Amino acid sequence: MENLMQDDDAVQQDLCEETFQQLNRTKSNEVTPQQREAFVKLLANFVRQRDTDKKLSEDQLFNMFKNKETNTVNMGKFLAELRTIGIRRTDPRIQELMDNLKRVHKLNNYEHGSPHTQHLNEETFKAVIAPNIVLIARAFRHQF
Repeated sequence: MENLMQDDDAVQQDLCEETFQQLNRTKSNEVTPQQREAFVKLLANFVRQRDTDKKLSEDQLFNMFKNKETNTVNMGKFLAELRTIGIRRTDPRIQELMDNLKRVHKLNNYEHGSPHTQHLNEETFKAVIAPNIVLIARAFRHQF
């Protein structure tokens, strides 16, 4: 099922890019209102699908790592798992995630412990990983 979604995404993206290229080759006064409308609809569908996939990825990651008793994610364990698949805490590709962890730690006025060992609820976890969700989701699917 997931592979089908990825195939659909690729087809949608290819179609969107092809349409965009065709529009670029056409003079603006030669683009019909129907072409504009079709492109806007195609682009809107692509963005909507991407946003849905992002939410599903966030949900799957939270459910995969949450402690069922506390309904929180131990970020130390999450980061350790990222490391086993090749993404270290110092990797510049997840700099936003690491900065967000530090901000949450500071906002919660934690004097002890490390930003990397926090336990985050679902909303906070999703907000922390959001800037890097595409990379993280691909990493856990071994597609990066």
